[in-house]
Amino acid sequence: MENLLLQALLSLLLLLSNNNASYSNDAIDDYLFCTDHVEDDLNSTLEAYADSYHQVLNNKFFMIELQTYVDPQNAEETMKTEILRLEHLYQSKWAKDFLESIDAEDKELVNLYNDKYRKALEEDSAFQHKGFAHEELYNLLKTSISRKWENRKNLDIAEAKLFAETSGNLKKDKVQIEMMKKDLMEVEKAVNIIKADLQGLRTAAVIASNEYRNTLNALNNAETPTAYETARSDFADGKEELRDMIKLLEMKRIEFLKFQTPEFRTYWILAEMKEDAEQYY
Repeated sequence: MENLLLQALLSLLLLLSNNNASYSNDAIDDYLFCTDHVEDDLNSTLEAYADSYHQVLNNKFFMIELQTYVDPQNAEETMKTEILRLEHLYQSKWAKDFLESIDAEDKELVNLYNDKYRKALEEDSAFQHKGFAHEELYNLLKTSISRKWENRKNLDIAEAKLFAETSGNLKKDKVQIEMMKKDLMEVEKAVNIIKADLQGLRTAAVIASNEYRNTLNALNNAETPTAYETARSDFADGKEELRDMIKLLEMKRIEFLKFQTPEFRTYWILAEMKEDAEQYY
């Protein structure tokens, strides 16, 4: 598994230009051979989508940190349940909007996600979040999750333009496509490793933060601030790593999906986003 991560990180480094953490237009153009307008649109929406993961992670940390301080025994499970509920709510909305935007022919699938979103929205309307430690932080978390899925929708629109512009001119090579699929699967595994690691890094940072807060002589204690700073730094590095890998994952996804039919792309993206919403990290 570690080799998969190293391979993915190596691919990422090859895509980055001038030691910058963002993708250059040349990197996108090398992958997609699209017009400048489509290229720029894709670049900006991909940046926004990756950044939204970073913001969600920040707000998760602040909310879990405070909730753990107030209710140490139940905080993690309480927040896990609520975060997954919010992910399901906005993933359902995204899927409904996504299917509408492409005028999906599978009406049974359209009705399924319309029904899922309706039920999730009803549940959200009836939900009482009085048990959370800080209402403003909770609302920031909820908004950031909503924005992540909105950015996903914007990225889908940009990708649809690209597929419409390029797919008809591509020559299909089965061996090459299988290699693209293999590369995509490897990067997905690497991203899942990072997500799993992030959960542990966040937990360590929350524990260190609350221990620091609870230490009455913290300012005179050299060990506690060091542990606190180290844990926060490790978590920050993990967030940056995920943001970069989300970009690489999406580029690998586009590279593979541009050779597929619109129907295949639809089912593939729906399945992958469902999996993303069900992951707690």
